[in-house]
Amino acid sequence: MSIPVQCRCGYLYSAPDNLVGRTVSCPECKALLDVPIPEEFPELDSIGLEPEGIPTIDAVEVLEDEDTPTLYGLAGGGGGVQKGATGELGQIRVADTEPVSCLAYAADHTRALAAAEDTIHILDLEAQKRLGMVRKHRAAIACMAISPDSRQVLSGDESGGLLLWDLDRGHALRWLEGHEEEVSSVAFAPNGRYAVSGGADGSTRLWELASGKQFDLLKACWSESVNCVSFSPAGKLILAIGAEGKTRVWSVKTGEPLGNFQPAKSDMTTVTFSPAGDFFLAATDRAFDISKWDLRTGKRSRCFRNFANRQMHVRRTYVVPGGRLILTACEYREWSRHRARDIKEVARKASVVFGIAGAAVTYSVMTGPGTTRFALQAWDVANESPVMTVDCGPLEPRVMAGSPDGHRALVAFRNGMISIFGL
Repeated sequence: MSIPVQCRCGYLYSAPDNLVGRTVSCPECKALLDVPIPEEFPELDSIGLEPEGIPTIDAVEVLEDEDTPTLYGLAGGGGGVQKGATGELGQIRVADTEPVSCLAYAADHTRALAAAEDTIHILDLEAQKRLGMVRKHRAAIACMAISPDSRQVLSGDESGGLLLWDLDRGHALRWLEGHEEEVSSVAFAPNGRYAVSGGADGSTRLWELASGKQFDLLKACWSESVNCVSFSPAGKLILAIGAEGKTRVWSVKTGEPLGNFQPAKSDMTTVTFSPAGDFFLAATDRAFDISKWDLRTGKRSRCFRNFANRQMHVRRTYVVPGGRLILTACEYREWSRHRARDIKEVARKASVVFGIAGAAVTYSVMTGPGTTRFALQAWDVANESPVMTVDCGPLEPRVMAGSPDGHRALVAFRNGMISIFGL
């Protein structure tokens, strides 16, 4: 028998029963953990969670009175996600049948969620494997968010269902009723007590999660779908952007709109506040079109003007939480290049001359239709320049999500594989 042990920093482990009542230490924050006396827990199958196994402790140092805290490892791990690393750090296969529609990343970097149709897959980022599945919705999942303490989840579906549930147990805690159409975006407040949601019915709704109570927001019912919502870092402001560009900020305390903000471009799908809360960024999904708003003046300015010609190559764009980076999934063509001795041979091999390769009678030519390939790029917002490019081969990145601290990203591909990237 194993006993679940969770540290205050969010790490969850299984301790063998011979450690009941003893003290071990957390490998992440080195805090002391008391292994509790287990109670009778319900079977996971009965609450909708289908586990593939919780990592077990394979090497535990038991702490006596004079001992120094010692780290303990996990059995069956896949290498784990190293903090501070950049580039691709690992992969997790989720499903081969239904494509992933949305992702969510936990603040403690231990777990993530991937939704495919009405199923939510729970991912172990350290062991790099799928832990289980949760099925609570009767329609396809459209958006998800994980609470700041990494213990609760809000998931919205295409029929207007919005569910608060426990990530550790898979228990449904509360249905938040109000949306009449698809819930397109959802976000937790920094204190975890409140949440905001936006829907295709044009409404932006503020919720108290403990009671399920909905607070009134003035001028929060629009004639256009709400694409994305967010809280400011201090949790005092709510932001929403509509499908046709309407942009509004509310006070959480009063529910009243604040200031006048210039409209966004249409189809903005991701948004985030800066860490200081003095501006916010938003981006369109299928073009390299990023805008920045000054929170004091409401003025919108366009970013990355010098890279406007890249729009035809970008297939996906995502604003990483915190506004430090932008992620783009780019499409390009890989051509076969051959050497030709004279212009007649060039004409026979290809209709397009790639360029002269040195000598006057030697050419480099492109032959054949070319191969479509994809790359993931990270762009520094402050300097408006690319900082990382990762070749993805022929696999197209379909969905992206970032960690709340902006240092990790998940990218889902068509083949059901999810890659973990360090930024």
